[in-house]
Amino acid sequence: EFNNQHIKIAIYFTVGDFWKISFSLPVLFNMKMLVRLGSLIRIAVYIVVRGAEQTY
Repeated sequence: EFNNQHIKIAIYFTVGDFWKISFSLPVLFNMKMLVRLGSLIRIAVYIVVRGAEQTY
């Protein structure tokens, strides 16, 4: 239980720092990062789907 609480706190702080950083940066840079993140997520999903297809 203690470990879970510790992990939750760490996640909250990380997310908070991320938001602070992203709000302090220029919007244009943020958009570029969001696009990059979006494409990374798309690639990750694609890889997972391909892996799932191969196991069946």
